Amino acid sequence: AFSQVKREHQKLRKAQRKQQQGAWEQDLATWIQRRQQRCAQHQVRKQENKAWHLRNHTLKTGDDADPVKRDWLAVLVITDNCSRRCLGLPLFRSGAGVTSQEVVNALRTCLPPELQFMISDQGTHFKTQLMKQLAQEKEFVHVLVYRHRPQSNGIAERFVQTFKRWLRNHSWNSPEKMEMLIALFLSEYNQRPHQ
Repeated sequence: AFSQVKREHQKLRKAQRKQQQGAWEQDLATWIQRRQQRCAQHQVRKQENKAWHLRNHTLKTGDDADPVKRDWLAVLVITDNCSRRCLGLPLFRSGAGVTSQEVVNALRTCLPPELQFMISDQGTHFKTQLMKQLAQEKEFVHVLVYRHRPQSNGIAERFVQTFKRWLRNHSWNSPEKMEMLIALFLSEYNQRPHQ
């Protein structure tokens, strides 16, 4: 926008530019001030980003000076593509070390009996012999979405965003508290209207 205003000002004749000199200088000062604000904002965001990355690094490596021990939890998201309702959010206390047996056991209890198709990502838990056996047992077709294309399973991805946004306003310090929060979220989420 500034470049366009500058070009328009330069197209004016010398006499017209002299007449509009005061307005031009005022516009120029406004643009300079906006540029300085943008640069300052960029520097603040750069520092925040650096602190965020440093914090994540310390959490991953365990170099954190925070004496609180953190346990990782995993949540399996099971949503209905037609109604968009959440069928279950089983919590795994084993966190990142969750096994395919645990996932299959959770699916066995949460999946509806009339299920015909199950869509999942290509996580190692979904590409096992146990998952094939579950599909045969429950008589559904298991569809794996294309790798690195989360938009191909957009309903589940959108649900995850909604769940994460909801969790930002809550805190928990134990798996039991997290299970209570999940139950609260499920009741709120499934009661609201869906597109």
